[in-house]
Formats: sequence, C-alpha cells, structure tokens
Amino acid sequence: FFIEFKEKSRLFKTTTQISHELKESSTIIKGYSQILFEDFKDKLDWGSSFESN
Repeated sequence: FFIEFKEKSRLFKTTTQISHELKESSTIIKGYSQILFEDFKDKLDWGSSFESN
C-alpha cells in the first residue's frame, strides 16, 4: 500500500511540474506575441493568408 501511494504521489508531482512548465511557457509566448502585435499591428496585411510548404 505504501509503495503504491508513494508511486502515485511521485506521478502526481511530476504531472504538476509538467503542467506548470507548459503554463509558464505558454504565458511567455502569449506575452511575446502581444508585444509583436502591438509593435507591428499597423504593418500587418489582414487580407493575406498563411500557407505551409
């Protein structure tokens, strides 16, 4: 029972750490995107489309 609890606790801690890292990264990307948008919004061509090669 103790080993099972310890393993579940470790898994929960790992999952929590991964979640925190993803949230932190997405917050940084969102902030950087907002800065770029504010700096270049007058230069954006809203009629263009993006195509992948």
